Amino acid sequence: MSVSVDVINQQPRVERYFDQVAAEWRELYRGTGLRSEVFSLRQATALSWIAAHVDLRGAKVLDAGCGAGPETIAMASRGARVTAFDAVERMVNLTRDAAHEAGVTDLVETHVGDVHELPLEDNTYDAAVALGLIYWLHSPEKALAEIYRVLKPGGYLAVSADNALRLTSCSDPWNSRVAIAARRAVGNALQSLGLRNRPEEVKLNRYSPDSFDRLVAAAGFEKITSKTIGFGPFSWFGQKPIPESTGLTLHRLLQRWADQGHRFLSGRGNHYVVLAQKSY
Repeated sequence: MSVSVDVINQQPRVERYFDQVAAEWRELYRGTGLRSEVFSLRQATALSWIAAHVDLRGAKVLDAGCGAGPETIAMASRGARVTAFDAVERMVNLTRDAAHEAGVTDLVETHVGDVHELPLEDNTYDAAVALGLIYWLHSPEKALAEIYRVLKPGGYLAVSADNALRLTSCSDPWNSRVAIAARRAVGNALQSLGLRNRPEEVKLNRYSPDSFDRLVAAAGFEKITSKTIGFGPFSWFGQKPIPESTGLTLHRLLQRWADQGHRFLSGRGNHYVVLAQKSY
């Protein structure tokens, strides 16, 4: 199961969106709430996998879709030489600022650019991370092919997807196909009558774990390991009735059960994270 963006190229919309929310992403990994904990766990999981297979001291690493730079700084702080790419200039500036604050400027090279067409040489990088990237792309296949191209044979990729089977969506009737179709029909009617000025919509790619595995394999990668991460916040008919502290406790409990291989929960986290390797 996969749900992909249904526009040829929504990149300009994505860039405008992230230009507006850049400061929020800078603070995300510094927070203590549920969302911050989930994203920090996603990052920690991916980087622990990379570090288990690659000696980061002196390694060349690509951060594809670097955002505000949390992964870039984490890897550079371990001695990696990181090339950080993002399509949004404000995000790249935040990464550059973060590198300066962390004292790793000499290990970080930043670029504003399109991950669908990386201006990088073949077989150059020991590892790559692409966390929170595939969600927004008009051609995930092309981006993965580019990352595959620039990795050295045997190089590793840690990549994440938005999980189409996430528990937080399927547990709320508001997110059922019928409810979504009804909301869209009402919105279109109001729009046509001039009663609603709908904001520009940015759509996400969503994949079930199985369909994302197939996408990664189609790019030539061999999967090494994977897991889903993040349980919450939960909603009911679009409202969030669970207090933040309770939501944190619930997330930690469900995540622990998922990590232990619970038959239902193991594939139901918000994010699906994969470690894959380029063939030799």
